[in-house]
Amino acid sequence: MLSGYFAFKNYDYQRANLTFMSKGLNENGLLDICFPIRQDRTIPSFSLFYVLAVCEYVDYSGDISIISEVSSTIETILHSFYSRIDEIGLIAEFE
Repeated sequence: MLSGYFAFKNYDYQRANLTFMSKGLNENGLLDICFPIRQDRTIPSFSLFYVLAVCEYVDYSGDISIISEVSSTIETILHSFYSRIDEIGLIAEFE
């Protein structure tokens, strides 16, 4: 996506994908690996990359209106990680 911002100077495609991906939350608070196909499989780091992709989208496009559309997904993802922080500050394994 980041390369696309420079190559195409059009943010509609990236925005559409980010909002579509936000609908793929799994029961464990992470994004499905192959949304829209429900496989109940996740890769935790990919969900964090999604949060970064939204941040980059806002930085490069200046479009902050996407935040209201995907904020609940981002909050759920971050809560899934924060809730697993153990007493020494590490994130415990996901199931």
